Amino acid sequence: IRVIVLDLVSDMKIPAEDKHLEFKSDIDMAGNYMAPADSTKIKQVFLNFIDNSIKYTKEGYVKVSLKKEKRGNLEMIKFSVSDTGMGINEETKAKLFHKFNRGDGETSAMNSGGSGLGLYLSQEIVTAHSGEIVVESEGLGKGSTFSVLIPIDSTTSTVIPTAL
Repeated sequence: IRVIVLDLVSDMKIPAEDKHLEFKSDIDMAGNYMAPADSTKIKQVFLNFIDNSIKYTKEGYVKVSLKKEKRGNLEMIKFSVSDTGMGINEETKAKLFHKFNRGDGETSAMNSGGSGLGLYLSQEIVTAHSGEIVVESEGLGKGSTFSVLIPIDSTTSTVIPTAL
């Protein structure tokens, strides 16, 4: 998972800087970041979150982070993208992962394009990997953080592709 994130940080730095955004990263370089995951699908989710963050942030920063977090007795990989973008209210947050949803007009103000399927597909992929998506925002105009939590596989040292 760490290799995927490092590649995406490298790839997405230029699009962020083209919008005059500060692009930050905080990647934990220690320990096991292996997960029984389809690396192509997980990369698609992470890319969607970074791309959305860049797309919906007019000024300020986008920050990508990778660390471990305990959830009960499970050790999880936590990938997060935080920004100073448009933020999300509670009503919109409840509908984010539905098919063809684009934020009830909030996002249309950014003329962002898109089908409204990215977050829906991301949710499906993460759920298929026994993971969880967490969305945090203090409201409109206050930025947001999208996180993916995936269980660490402590029994392997390689990424195991799985079919969805």
